[in-house]
Amino acid sequence: EVLVVAVIIAVFDLANNGFVALAISIDQEQPWEAVFRRIALVDRRNSLVLWYFVNISGVLLSTYMGKAGTLFVFLGVLALWAQMQFEREAARKAQEAQTDVLTGLFNTRYLEDWMGSEFPKIVARDEAECSLVFVDVDGLKQVNDTYGHEAGDSVLTHLAKILRSVTRANDKVVRYGGDEFILICQDAGVAEATAIGQRILQAIKKDPLIYDGHEVGYGVSMGVASF
Repeated sequence: EVLVVAVIIAVFDLANNGFVALAISIDQEQPWEAVFRRIALVDRRNSLVLWYFVNISGVLLSTYMGKAGTLFVFLGVLALWAQMQFEREAARKAQEAQTDVLTGLFNTRYLEDWMGSEFPKIVARDEAECSLVFVDVDGLKQVNDTYGHEAGDSVLTHLAKILRSVTRANDKVVRYGGDEFILICQDAGVAEATAIGQRILQAIKKDPLIYDGHEVGYGVSMGVASF
């Protein structure tokens, strides 16, 4: 009976988080896999075991202990709710600290944390590959001088959307500076990273930026550094 209850709760939990992740990924134009992993595991990593314990215990206690079981379940759910609210707030603040306000991409702080925590793991693995694609916007000053700084911001947000759309699910897109971006491409050598750069160029040509009724022209220069 415990196994059946656990399976039912797990299936419901996965389906619920899957549909929520789908809605968020469509709204924020992010890979579904990354969003699902974040909301299902990362954001509640400290309360996941408690969540399953409370749900499974709740079904069993309500079944075999009647009103007393229901009271225990209520107290457990209340404690779980408080824990999850705390985790959501902490995760929200952590994400805001690592997110660029204009583009919604990761910022330099995230890149520094990643270089300090994740890159050493790649270095330690045998035959591991990782590439960084540096993207620099060409012509942004001319856009600002011709159409205004709001048009320049539109260039950056437009390019950010393109970068998210052409990268792989596990790739990270970082706004490194005013008009500079970095793509973190794990498990990618020079050839794969260069192919991502080619897709960026093609996407820019296929999806020009229209601002105030005018097509705003800009370009990008890119370079690849590979480990």
